[in-house]
Amino acid sequence: MARNKKQEIASLRRELAGEVLMPLNRLAGDSGTDDGERRQQLVWQNFRIKDCTTANAMVLGTEHPEFIEGHEAAAANTVELFEIMELYPAGVAGVSLDRLAQVHGHYFGSGFEKTVGKKLRQFCIEKFEYDDRTRKVKASQKVLNAMRKVEAARGQIIARSGNPSDLIWELIIICPD
Repeated sequence: MARNKKQEIASLRRELAGEVLMPLNRLAGDSGTDDGERRQQLVWQNFRIKDCTTANAMVLGTEHPEFIEGHEAAAANTVELFEIMELYPAGVAGVSLDRLAQVHGHYFGSGFEKTVGKKLRQFCIEKFEYDDRTRKVKASQKVLNAMRKVEAARGQIIARSGNPSDLIWELIIICPD
């Protein structure tokens, strides 16, 4: 039996009731079917997902202290998605607004403004560094500098020990936070 969007969201919320965390793949179902894809997009649009780009993505349940839903959850999911999938790998070169709109459409299945509640350009100006001239978005300079520091440490550690597995332990010592 086909349900409308509000009924489907209410059903998802009931499934999250009383939960702290729930795996995205358990809540959304099989992403290989039309129904599964639709449910997954509804989760992205309406509930906060932690580690959203990994196979271990977890949806925050109603009992989680950081539980949010609606536009606020969509905005938080968008920030994490853009940073992890596009902005961090791009580094100082940045990513075009068109590319970010494509990525958002793929995961959320609907327009940016309808999902997040504001225009993409305005959102990027508020959350990241945006260059009007090139229309490129970059991660904050503070984050990019921290990433460079870790990369430099990684190169020194591997050069010193010759064993990449020693990297984790030495990074813990170098960057305890």
